[in-house]
Amino acid sequence: MALINCPECGKEVSENATTCPNCGNPINKKGISAKTTAPLPPPTYEQIPKKICKHCKAEIPKVAKVCPNCNKKQSGILKWVIIGVVAVAVIGAAAGGNDDKPKEDSNMQSEQSEPQEIKENDTDSSETKQEGIQVEEKDKYHVGDIWENKTLRITYTCCYEFTDYNQYNAPADGNKIICAEFEFENIGNSDTTVMYTDFHGYADGYEVDQSYAPEGTGLDFSVKMSSGRKGTGKVAFEVPENAQEIEIEFSPNFWTSENIIFVYE
Repeated sequence: MALINCPECGKEVSENATTCPNCGNPINKKGISAKTTAPLPPPTYEQIPKKICKHCKAEIPKVAKVCPNCNKKQSGILKWVIIGVVAVAVIGAAAGGNDDKPKEDSNMQSEQSEPQEIKENDTDSSETKQEGIQVEEKDKYHVGDIWENKTLRITYTCCYEFTDYNQYNAPADGNKIICAEFEFENIGNSDTTVMYTDFHGYADGYEVDQSYAPEGTGLDFSVKMSSGRKGTGKVAFEVPENAQEIEIEFSPNFWTSENIIFVYE
């Protein structure tokens, strides 16, 4: 008869024993304690997958939603999912609008069209005039300026600091909330939509998160306009109180890298 060691007390017992005669610990047929083995130790910090905080550039756990170093939230994929859904909806609406538009007789167009005189001096000017509105192309736009492309016109109406928050939506210590308001006009031939996900904020070159404390921001800002219609919208961002340069970028086309910069003053 072979002897084995009890895994509980270490005393020798028969391999056929069901319990240890010394400590009473159950012994299975293979001589192994019926008790479960100890769990593996948790992984060390070095073994945990890492990522880089987009704000302070520190190395943090990959699953962290808030940086333990600077306490800044790490943006997720939700806004990109929303952008994708909106982009598909806009493309579908544009395609539907073009299909429903009646075709005009080319003969009627030729009869109704009149020759227009183009001055040589106008070709050298950076300004264009549409419906009595002067629009100047700029690198950056300030309050009162107007930007437009072939389908959309945006007027930068005002900007200000928002202070009417409560304990649940207040900015973090050392931060403040700034707002910017715009007026939109659809100058194209099909429906168009402008919403809060088209805007991104930057403070001294660093991207900042949108704030949804002011009324009319976030999901409340979604303006859909048919041709010739107008609408208004407002975005808010949480920025450091000592930020020297605050800019708001607008992306008029999801499929291109074109960005229009509005300056917070």
